[in-house]
Amino acid sequence: MTMAAIGALLFAGLLLVFLGLFAAGNFVIVVTGVAAIAIAGILSVFAQRRV
Repeated sequence: MTMAAIGALLFAGLLLVFLGLFAAGNFVIVVTGVAAIAIAGILSVFAQRRV
């Protein structure tokens, strides 16, 4: 279950960064995408600690 959440956050984060940089040109969207990627990384660390 945790890996699915991490994968979804990574996908959404990468999509937001790509859209923010190339399609919309909006810095707020890029920051939101980077935050999603960072949260996915934090969840990944916690998931590895549990095992």
